[in-house]
Amino acid sequence: MYSIKINSSLGSKLLAAVLAVLALPVPSMAARFMAVPFAETLQEGKWSIWQFALYEKESAKDWRRLNRLDIGLYKGLEAGVFVVTPEHGPSDTWLNLQYQPLAEEGYRPGLSVGVWDLARKDGHWFSDHKAAPSPFVAASKTVVKWDGGQLKTGLTYGFNRLHGLSGGADARFGDFGAMAEYAPKNLRLPKAGGWDAGAYWWFLKDWRARASSIGGNPMFDVFFVHAIGK
Repeated sequence: MYSIKINSSLGSKLLAAVLAVLALPVPSMAARFMAVPFAETLQEGKWSIWQFALYEKESAKDWRRLNRLDIGLYKGLEAGVFVVTPEHGPSDTWLNLQYQPLAEEGYRPGLSVGVWDLARKDGHWFSDHKAAPSPFVAASKTVVKWDGGQLKTGLTYGFNRLHGLSGGADARFGDFGAMAEYAPKNLRLPKAGGWDAGAYWWFLKDWRARASSIGGNPMFDVFFVHAIGK
């Protein structure tokens, strides 16, 4: 399903070590959905780390650990590493890259382009195959703001694993929020539905916990973001 095979515990240990080193306070981060790309990118010098636990109720009936590290490189450019660790198998890794040439401004939505799983060598980029790099274009817009919160929406069109149209919405109310998204067929787990939904809580300034469902599969994750320098 994924491209690069690594030792089952190495990816998790590496991201855990980075998390321990970077455990310092920082301002809030760009919006993120659960499974599909979002048009915002991390600012230069920011790192974000997710630690997932996903139970594949509708497919393998087993657990997966998912670890994701994203880094804001330079003026809208973001690089990411996504490590998936099945319960009874070796870990797999995706390398992702995303660039936002247009930030949201006034009535204009934000726009970004990118590619997921770019290190995979099989298949053509602009097709509907699962086993190939997955380029995409994404747009996002803050629909409305209110005291302590806002509603953001996003829309993505992609190829291969991201083939087709996807998107979602995220509503934040102070430290709490809820989100929903529709994932393309090639990105879903076997026997899983296309709709994902979840609720989250920023229990500390830079830490978020979320309980959700990915196509009918229960998931829990913890998110942390850190900025280097000023």
